[in-house]
Amino acid sequence: MCPVAQSSSIDHFLNRINMSLHVLKPAYRHLSHLLQGMIQERRNGSMTVLRNSSFWHRHLPSVTRFFQYGQWNEQGVQRKLQRSIYQQVQQMSSSEDPLMVIIDDSICPKTKPSSQALELTEGASYPFDHKQGKPIYAHQWVTTMIGARGSFLPFAMTPYIKEEYSKLDMAWDHMDQIPDGTRDVYVLTDSWYAATFLVAYIQERGWHFIGGLKSNRVLLNDRVSQPVREWAQQKEDQPSCIVTVGDASYYVHRYDGALKGGLQGTVLACRRTNTAPSESSVRYFFSTDSSLTAQKILLFYAERWNIETFFQETKDKLYMGDYRLRSLFAIKRYMLVLQLAYTFIVLLPAEILYRILAG
Repeated sequence: MCPVAQSSSIDHFLNRINMSLHVLKPAYRHLSHLLQGMIQERRNGSMTVLRNSSFWHRHLPSVTRFFQYGQWNEQGVQRKLQRSIYQQVQQMSSSEDPLMVIIDDSICPKTKPSSQALELTEGASYPFDHKQGKPIYAHQWVTTMIGARGSFLPFAMTPYIKEEYSKLDMAWDHMDQIPDGTRDVYVLTDSWYAATFLVAYIQERGWHFIGGLKSNRVLLNDRVSQPVREWAQQKEDQPSCIVTVGDASYYVHRYDGALKGGLQGTVLACRRTNTAPSESSVRYFFSTDSSLTAQKILLFYAERWNIETFFQETKDKLYMGDYRLRSLFAIKRYMLVLQLAYTFIVLLPAEILYRILAG
């Protein structure tokens, strides 16, 4: 597809979400070109390559100035995008389908500045990288996606600044921005976000929580406090049910009752049928909706993998972690444009997207 046709598709997308209300005409043209560049095949995330991929015959400083000084209301753009995403999710699924909210975080490694550097990369710190098994210099992005029936879109992405707020506070803030509706809502997280106060907030909204559970969380079983791993060890020799999720089967033990801290719900202890019994082979899950079967809980939790796929795709194809900007303000704007690009790709009819990428 020629650049003019690509631009037309992008303009249609931006108009559909009323983006012109928050972006002045010059900045609107810049935004349209940058989206065009982001969805092209590129070799890295540098501003030079982004400009060249966008068919934008402007000086390189124009690109960086757009992110740092461009006259556009990024908060208004974010609200418009979120409203559009929420509406799209409603339209792409049946009213009977529950709304899934996935929360997780991912790190974007950055080059550690030398002692002689005059400007540091704002907002970067040393989060722990599980792949490398050590802290690395990086940005960490707390991300919330919403969706149904396996189709998910990025609703909010916020950099974690340790000195300002916790990741749990950020997750709360993201959920606060999701409108109330008539559907059942399930919030899916790993064990890190299964904090009592956050789950209590989810229940106050009338939503349900399904997430991983750490093995040291305490069950209140017949008024006796017991870590969940000890309960699971006691159950190991007792009969269990076998639950199949996708291609995997699990031995599952179920507990319905209270956790220390006041939460009520269902705890599942799961071990794959092809692994030997051991403490490390058991995974624990918690659901505030005790009406669900064990299989349904695990099927819902499996939807959480969509956010891992999102992180992988945006890093590999949209260069989520390869931005070369130092100002945190500019970096936040860059990530907002990335959200727009990803949403555009997901919502665009497949045959049109193929023609765009084919050139």
